[in-house]
Amino acid sequence: DYASNDQLGHSISIDNDRLMVGSQFDNRGATTCGSVYFYQRSGTSWNQANKFFRTGFTASEEFGYSVALNGDYAIAGAPFADPAAVNSAGSVAIYVFGGGSWNLQTTINGTTAGNRFGHCVDIDDTYAVMGTPGSQSNTGWVRAYRRTGSTWNVLLGINMPSPVTGSLFGLSVSMSGPYVIVGRDLDGINTSYLFKLAPTGITWNFVREISFSRPPVIFPMPRLGYFFPDKNMVAIDGDHCIFGHSWVVMNGAESGGLL
Repeated sequence: DYASNDQLGHSISIDNDRLMVGSQFDNRGATTCGSVYFYQRSGTSWNQANKFFRTGFTASEEFGYSVALNGDYAIAGAPFADPAAVNSAGSVAIYVFGGGSWNLQTTINGTTAGNRFGHCVDIDDTYAVMGTPGSQSNTGWVRAYRRTGSTWNVLLGINMPSPVTGSLFGLSVSMSGPYVIVGRDLDGINTSYLFKLAPTGITWNFVREISFSRPPVIFPMPRLGYFFPDKNMVAIDGDHCIFGHSWVVMNGAESGGLL
């Protein structure tokens, strides 16, 4: 049922025969309230299984800005949601598959204006991480949760080793097993951060910075209401990680590239 300006596919996640897709500007519920779709593969066909708006949605919250899928669990972020009328505190919904369909398990809300909780999300087994780049005057941090049964318990957050105001730590995040990698506003720093789950299972220890050289960046023309931090998209799986930069000058302005 997608239509003009919905931006279906702004975020995607796939696991075996299941696919989750964010449509951050879906207007069906309210102006740019956003939505998420679930699909199931049968042979060579992908069939829509469920569609959700965020419970208690309002206009302009962009639900589906970020999504992640792992087994029978899925997570979706609405970084511009206003829970309890707190402007852009952000909100995250967690879904569980059961009885042949996806069902909302819980909603976790941000509590501080401008934090943009849920700007990026990832989930792996019983752990979930959510980027909150607007916290502490855009210093940013990552909130972490662990599931016990059907309850998601908050753990100690993942913080930048040497916090820098305006770094937007948590613009991107990815996890694989005990490892979490976090991206930030690069601004010439060219650094991401790797963490590993401690033996206690409740905190992540800082492992190292991952720095790299890259070509120059040319920012796109500004659009009203948008900000363009020079972020690196990160992904990790096992012993390998990758960084995406859509604005680097690899083969012409904003041609983009991977590192």
